[in-house]
Amino acid sequence: MVMLGTNRDVFAMNLSELGCTDLHPHRIETGDAQPVRQRFYRQSPAVKGEASKHVEEMLKYDIIEPSQSEWASPICLVQKKSPKSASSTPNTPQYRFCVDFRLLNTLTTKKVHPIVQMDDIVDMLGEAKAKFYSTVDMFNGFHQIKLDPETKHKTAFTCHEGVFEFNRLPFGLSNSPHTFQLVMSEALTWYKLEKCTNFSKDFILYTDASQIAIGYILGQKDHKGREQVIAYGGRSLRGAEKNYCIRDLEYLALVEGVKQYHVYLASRKFRIYTDHEALIHIQKLTKEKITGRLARWAMFLQSYDYEIIYKKGTANGNADALSRRPYDTEIATITTATVESSTQTEASFIELDPYASICEITTSPKEKVVNDQRTDENFKDVIKYILDKELPDKTRQARKTVIESQDYIIDEDVLFHLYYPKGKGHRADRIVKRLAVPLTLRDDILKSYHDSLLGGHNGIERTYHTIRYKYYWPARAIARENALEAQKKYKAQHDKRAREISYNIRDKVWLDTKKTEVGLSRKLCNKWQGPYYITEVKGKSTYRLRRCSDDVPIKGLINVNRLKKFYDPQDRPTNNVDVPTDDEMSDDDDNEEENAEDDDEIVQTDTQPDSNDPTQNDTQVQRHTNDDRKNDDSDLYLVERIVKAKRINNKMHYYIKWLGFGSTSNSWEPEENIPPELRHEFKVRMDQTKRIKARKTKR
Repeated sequence: MVMLGTNRDVFAMNLSELGCTDLHPHRIETGDAQPVRQRFYRQSPAVKGEASKHVEEMLKYDIIEPSQSEWASPICLVQKKSPKSASSTPNTPQYRFCVDFRLLNTLTTKKVHPIVQMDDIVDMLGEAKAKFYSTVDMFNGFHQIKLDPETKHKTAFTCHEGVFEFNRLPFGLSNSPHTFQLVMSEALTWYKLEKCTNFSKDFILYTDASQIAIGYILGQKDHKGREQVIAYGGRSLRGAEKNYCIRDLEYLALVEGVKQYHVYLASRKFRIYTDHEALIHIQKLTKEKITGRLARWAMFLQSYDYEIIYKKGTANGNADALSRRPYDTEIATITTATVESSTQTEASFIELDPYASICEITTSPKEKVVNDQRTDENFKDVIKYILDKELPDKTRQARKTVIESQDYIIDEDVLFHLYYPKGKGHRADRIVKRLAVPLTLRDDILKSYHDSLLGGHNGIERTYHTIRYKYYWPARAIARENALEAQKKYKAQHDKRAREISYNIRDKVWLDTKKTEVGLSRKLCNKWQGPYYITEVKGKSTYRLRRCSDDVPIKGLINVNRLKKFYDPQDRPTNNVDVPTDDEMSDDDDNEEENAEDDDEIVQTDTQPDSNDPTQNDTQVQRHTNDDRKNDDSDLYLVERIVKAKRINNKMHYYIKWLGFGSTSNSWEPEENIPPELRHEFKVRMDQTKRIKARKTKR
């Protein structure tokens, strides 16, 4: 208090005691840009009263003056947080006087001045070994810097009281932080920090939000154009923020990211990447269309020189991962499926006979579990990264470790895996903490939950679901390694007996299509094209081809791996169909039999097959009825042809013409008595007949 009293002249209680310096007047450079003029925003009577008070006070202390400038920007009063001072009335809202200089900022030539990094200041304080530490904040620091008389008319603002312009530096101008830092640097020349950051590269900020947290990443591009991360950041949503809509959440992530890295971003232009395209349009809206927290955030961001760029969510995975990982506030609500104690269950087995085993349950100290986790190949890198921020030397393994570490936490030196079961409600409320089981304990857990008498020897699914909520180990990685080992063994066995594929000149082949037409999906295109024939053999595995249709040669040599032997589709058995004639399609005996059947049934009539077809003459079918007219076999009869088919009692039946018997012996047989190949051949013949009739009808 003695120090405050003896230096009373450097402290200001209100605007009347505010100092002013002309060490470096702020100048607004707009080049040849045309002046911008906006009408003032409509305001409520209460807000108008507050605006009048601010204008009157600033006029009184020569911070502003009446203006006839051709430039004009509207004012915007933003409500402050609830006052904490005892002198303030809790129910009386306090407002901050701001001017919407966004159009002016777009025309202003940007300046750059290095801003001192907080990291350097902290390092300096640590080396100073000071006895007392304090933080000093300047009261209305911008209002203590004069504006250049030649350009101050560009700060003119309009309101219901009239048009005024600033004599001192206002809030909201894009170059205000640079001018303020320049004044501070010149005023404290003899106390200037020995090291300041030289921002020679542009900054990039990635932001994203989810229903539980927000995330942001600050980065830069190196000399090769590759993006390098400077810092990761994020936090969980607070109570009221969880009720925000997705637009406000994305805007919140953007604002918090800028606040977090203010010392990096306040000195020059930077780009912000987001997967929410609406933020680009919010930046262009006027004060009339945005209110509340969006207005506050817009006023906060207008002092920065930034550009918002839309980026698809699939390409913004880094920030998306940070917005979905659990933070401290979420971890406090985790439900655990394991009993947390200083000991873990260990099962040792004593085999008595092949039919039963006794499970002797003992306890292993917590230190053993911790030591086994730190030596396990699947967990040691993650533990080192979480505890000491150490990463493996290989880039791929380091990237994998960083991603996997987001799903782990360490509680009392024990590593746990976070599991999110499917269900309703917030994802943060469904987190299950599972013990990360090292390789040395996995067999014991499996035996205790399956093989032992207490385990009950349940099935695979039940045992798996019992274990999955309590313990975790990367089974998928192990399964993948086993699959790769098995593939190597199968390939070695296959290669011993495999024959090299070879073709001769004039052989017809299919050619694999590697290219896909623009606009077409690969799955909808033909996988093979051709046919081609081989004109020349080069070595053991390359060939020259010509297209069969127009005899055009293929440029270059084709490897045997892209070829497949050509089989003419006309040579397929199903395509060798005898086309029936009109005479063959008429059968008096069949017509008589049809008249005896139910006219309401749907009937398909077959045509006379080729008598030279051996597949029909050798077909034997067991008759559904006992008939004295039969061949040597007492139960089997030879089928001459299937005449027709219909559905009886919801089951397909076929009308059979028996070989060696007249039409009066024809009978209906259920489909289970008819061989599949015979039914298939009948269907092919029927389809062929329908196509022939359809062509005749068109003619």
